[in-house]
Amino acid sequence: MAELSRKGRQRRQEIIDAAFESFSRGGFRTATTADIARDVGLSEAGLLHYFPTKTDLLLAVLQEREERGRAVMEQQRAAGHDYVEGFLEVLRANAQAPALTQLFTVLSAESITDDHPAHAWFAARYRRLVEEATAEISPDTLPPGIDAETAARWLIALADGMRLQWLLDPSVDRVGAVEKLAFLFHQGKDGNG
Repeated sequence: MAELSRKGRQRRQEIIDAAFESFSRGGFRTATTADIARDVGLSEAGLLHYFPTKTDLLLAVLQEREERGRAVMEQQRAAGHDYVEGFLEVLRANAQAPALTQLFTVLSAESITDDHPAHAWFAARYRRLVEEATAEISPDTLPPGIDAETAARWLIALADGMRLQWLLDPSVDRVGAVEKLAFLFHQGKDGNG
């Protein structure tokens, strides 16, 4: 696609924002490009000018959400925080955007089937997250018998499970629960492990 004008980039962002809302309410299969187009004052053909398929729009929404999390992580790293501290800050930022968090939960659950358009995206994302966390978690800080990959998978799994519990009951302290697990990762630093 040719480079978009400032107005075109703004319109594209409006479409992504509307798709966030639509996908978070009903998931990918229920949302329609016609409804999303109407939400931003476009015809369906007008929306398809920016995103030729509903799958293209879905992937743009997922990428936008991912970039927001990466920006928070990069800020934390630039401030001298370690990977786990950055991960926790991403969770805190996500708590400030419940609709976005709900969207991600709905789409990740939907994508477990091979025929879902985001299946490959989510599978690749989880592989990348595990690889990044494994590389960043120091085995020296872990309790005996726990390797960095296992710790990385636990961290991600707990964050995902607590995300669902928090969405169902906002009184659940998702970040606090993950912080407690992260504390176990750092016990070795103080000789308490």
